Amino acid sequence: MLLDCDYHIHTTFSDGVKTPEEIVDWYIQRRYSTIAITDHDGVEGSVAAISYAREKAITVIPGIELSTVDEYGNTVHMLGYSFDLENEELQAALFEARMERAKRNDKFLKALQKMGYDVCIDDLLEINDGHFVGKPTFARVLVKKGYAQSVKDVFRTVFSRPEISSVKKKHMPSARAISLIHRAGGMAVMAHPMEIRQKNETLETFRPRITNVIERLMDSGVDGIECWHPSATFYDSQWLRDFARARDMTVTGGSDFHSENERRFENED
Repeated sequence: MLLDCDYHIHTTFSDGVKTPEEIVDWYIQRRYSTIAITDHDGVEGSVAAISYAREKAITVIPGIELSTVDEYGNTVHMLGYSFDLENEELQAALFEARMERAKRNDKFLKALQKMGYDVCIDDLLEINDGHFVGKPTFARVLVKKGYAQSVKDVFRTVFSRPEISSVKKKHMPSARAISLIHRAGGMAVMAHPMEIRQKNETLETFRPRITNVIERLMDSGVDGIECWHPSATFYDSQWLRDFARARDMTVTGGSDFHSENERRFENED
């Protein structure tokens, strides 16, 4: 694992709690050499971090995380790296993704209100300076208002109720995301493969299934796998690394940093 690099970080332009500038300083203090800002469906955090770090002792590479769905119906998060941040085709697709998220958020808000939660749009826009509204934004508002003790509690209780869990966001096809990243001159990497593992699914069942998923993504041109991630055990990461190397795929790793106390939650975006 690359201990001085982190290729999966979120800022206030996504569902993280630190600004891009705070992220850069935080990682410099910890002697990291290279990081990537991988905010959901947007590059503003990358732009800000790259600009801020220009004269500092750290390299920030362009990054993004796209929510996609493969041909089997699996939700696959796709990381993109080192692409043209101003690519028009990618920017148009990101606008579409943000519009889909906005539609989902409206349904999500109305469902919470119908369930009796005192939440309004102004509450949501107070989080992260209104740069991004996703499920963690709703969760943090509910915690702030005393409906739960933590964001994790909200995901495990409120968001598991059918009135909420049935509200879905439309994802772009995985193959399209890979193509968009490539056409913008970047590299596409499958994020946290272990997140696809179903509850109570054994490794004996999961590994052949995830092998099939990844090989299908390879047919679409995916370049690499995020082998090192909090969702993977040390042995999971070793297996993913060996799998990737045997197929000449790029191996990456990242913390999926959101804050010093939170990492990624299932279906968080």
